[in-house]
Amino acid sequence: MGLKPRRFAISTDGSAVWLTAEAAGSVQLLDPIKGAVTDEVRFTPPNVRREDIRPVGIILSRDGSCAFVALSRAGVVAVVDTAARRVAGYWPAGRRPMDVVSAGGTLYVTDAQDDAVLALDAATGRVLRSAKLGRTPHTVLTDE
Repeated sequence: MGLKPRRFAISTDGSAVWLTAEAAGSVQLLDPIKGAVTDEVRFTPPNVRREDIRPVGIILSRDGSCAFVALSRAGVVAVVDTAARRVAGYWPAGRRPMDVVSAGGTLYVTDAQDDAVLALDAATGRVLRSAKLGRTPHTVLTDE
């Protein structure tokens, strides 16, 4: 596994574990039976230094078609097409997105640099609202 594994998500059919490797700057796909790395998704957001690409939080869409990955220090959430295993786009998400969850068509992203949680439209990435929280929010959970 990659350097500094942080969070994981399991594919809807259980065939793959998507694991963020913060220091490696990638998401690795693992075979849950063999425990072996089967693929890797690397990130190249525009105008971001390589050392600032730090994947931390990850969530898969309900239908499993997309993975949303919080790239700390890069200030974006990467949208990954899970079938193609390629980045489909990057959405601005504060200055230091750490975690991302989904509920009712909305992504909730913690922004540790701005002490906030952002609500993004899960279809477009548009920021719907932002709420200031305590110092350096790191993790967000929902019951969905």
